Amino acid sequence: DDLQDLAYDVDDILDEFAYQQLRLKLQKLKLKPALVRCNFQGKKPRLQSTSLMDGAVEYVGRANEKQEMLELLKINNSDGVCVFSIVGMEGMGKTTLSQLVYNDPSIKESFDHRAWVCVSDEFDVVNITETILQSITSEPCAYNDLNLLQVKLKEKLSGKRFLLVLDNIWNKSSTDWTILRAPFGAGTKIIVTTRL
Repeated sequence: DDLQDLAYDVDDILDEFAYQQLRLKLQKLKLKPALVRCNFQGKKPRLQSTSLMDGAVEYVGRANEKQEMLELLKINNSDGVCVFSIVGMEGMGKTTLSQLVYNDPSIKESFDHRAWVCVSDEFDVVNITETILQSITSEPCAYNDLNLLQVKLKEKLSGKRFLLVLDNIWNKSSTDWTILRAPFGAGTKIIVTTRL
């Protein structure tokens, strides 16, 4: 347990370093980064790296996995929500693979809405739901009540194909997961990246 706690602390330090490095790079380019709410307690939010991927960058060694994910995501099943887990240790490329799939032009065409949420160690259902709703509507959310958020989200997603990426989940609670999934119906695909 102590070793795992230390590994998480090291990961947080590396995340902070990557955040600062990217922030400085963007300042040099005079761009305003788009932020996604990240549920780090007392820490700066992580940049939404999916919107910052450079199309000219070539990724090696992920073509087969990417193609498999694309094919799975495009299968049209109306039975309900489909969840795909990408599991592995830190630095194995879980987020990178998710980014490659999320930004693929065929995925953009296949889904009516897409959302990316960095979850990390605090699985706050209200904040995650609010972030998803804001990603879909591109408007600030005026609700703090989970029920209102989920009703509004369900209305927006009704009859639509939706792709959600929940990046870096650490929470093991099935209750939280069940509550979060409530507004999603047929046509929803969720990619989860986790070390667990």
